[in-house]
Amino acid sequence: MGNHSTLAILPHMTKVGYDPAKDFVPVALMLAAPNVLVVKAELPVNSVRELIAYGKARRLTNASQGIGASGHLIGEQFRQLTGVDITHVHYRGAALAVQDVVAGHVDLMFDVVSLTREQVLSGQLRALAMLSPQRNPVLPDVPTAAEAGLAGLEGGAWFGLMAPAGTPRPIVDWLNAQTRKAYEASEVSERLTKQGLRLPLGTPEDFAALIAADSKRWGDVIRQGGIKLESN
Repeated sequence: MGNHSTLAILPHMTKVGYDPAKDFVPVALMLAAPNVLVVKAELPVNSVRELIAYGKARRLTNASQGIGASGHLIGEQFRQLTGVDITHVHYRGAALAVQDVVAGHVDLMFDVVSLTREQVLSGQLRALAMLSPQRNPVLPDVPTAAEAGLAGLEGGAWFGLMAPAGTPRPIVDWLNAQTRKAYEASEVSERLTKQGLRLPLGTPEDFAALIAADSKRWGDVIRQGGIKLESN
């Protein structure tokens, strides 16, 4: 099983002992969890444009799941696209980060919609933009970043099945077909989509294209931001 971190982010930040493009064969992209931009309830902004204006007048803080996590990199991408000064506050996992945004200790966060939906619906957090090409059915009133006036801000988590390099194509195709069959079953697909997750389930080529695109996207953000993993 590969994901956005192991295949598109970590190789740009540290020595990982493998080459995502040479050591694996993409089989099927199984799940995609788009991130959503949320702010603490008391922050006096109701749109991305208002957040940018507010951030240019005051320093903002961004809670993330950890250094190199999707929320960290999207926050850096936001800074690069807007010029807004954001202080990164990293945690050990999403739960503590979300708690501190809800408590008002940190201004904003970029996190997967499945983990922040309940806080948004209860009014504990305010969602300003979905960081995906389409709106999400679990928060249908939240605009995409492009609709909110910030085209190019996009990201989230994804997970997919990989095989060792050199796996014969008939085996790859069989694994792809079986994966699609399992995830297209109604009891599986309905349960996952109700959490705001997408099931792309495309071809191996579709998955390979996503890996390449995200690797370039996050590689550029990491290099421009000078992001490195901290050593203990």
